[in-house]
Amino acid sequence: MAKTKVYFWLKLDNNFFENLAIKKAMKLPGGKDMILLYQRMMLASLSTDGILYYEGTLNNIIEETATKLEETEENVAMTVSYFEKAGLLQVDNDISMLQVPALIAQETDWARYKRNQRDKQALLDNVQKLSNTRPIEIEKEIDIELELDKDIEQEKELSSSSCINNKELIRKFEEEFGRLLSPLEIEEIQKWVSDDAHSPEVIMEAVKEAVFKGKPNLKYIQGILRNWKNDNLNTVELIEAKRRERENTHLPKNVPVSEDFKEAMNYWKDKD
Repeated sequence: MAKTKVYFWLKLDNNFFENLAIKKAMKLPGGKDMILLYQRMMLASLSTDGILYYEGTLNNIIEETATKLEETEENVAMTVSYFEKAGLLQVDNDISMLQVPALIAQETDWARYKRNQRDKQALLDNVQKLSNTRPIEIEKEIDIELELDKDIEQEKELSSSSCINNKELIRKFEEEFGRLLSPLEIEEIQKWVSDDAHSPEVIMEAVKEAVFKGKPNLKYIQGILRNWKNDNLNTVELIEAKRRERENTHLPKNVPVSEDFKEAMNYWKDKD
């Protein structure tokens, strides 16, 4: 029996080039090449749900990715570094292309055949009428497609109402990150509130800490939230008290603090 093929493709959002990270890259020397390489990496990760896995054949994931894409290690390293700082990918042993899971579309070879068949049939209005049984099949296919469209619309409505509930939180995330969030990122943040029971105020404290440390990405923020939860730090007041305790314990006494440092700390403390 012939093996069923599965085709994958990337559905880029029409605002892809409006992303601040993409716009900034466009102005950098070699930035357009970085964007093209970033898109190639997205395509290469389609069949593995947005992850470029390190196979262990070469020294590291950068070298393996460069070899697979026939690029230089320098170009891959530069692209990965830029988009990791922008929060669009994460690197451990593997590379996670964070936008990809929300943008993947796929179908089997049979589904593709049927779709092409329906497209062709729509153009053949002047050919001989089909048999009495064939229209019934077409009606069934249309009914199924309509039901699927209804299900998709219902899912969109539920997702939309959920986003509205956390609209202010998402807005603050985008303000701190300096870019729009992907649908996958928004879904992840909503889970922190609904599934993990983190309050929006505590989540924003974690965001500020991540941005202050130069690591504005969801994985790092999630790690902060997990540590706070393990320490039962479930309010902003408890978090601030823990910070003061840590500062008093670990910082040497009578050490002069610069005005710039004080100003930075006051900025994050007073910011909404």
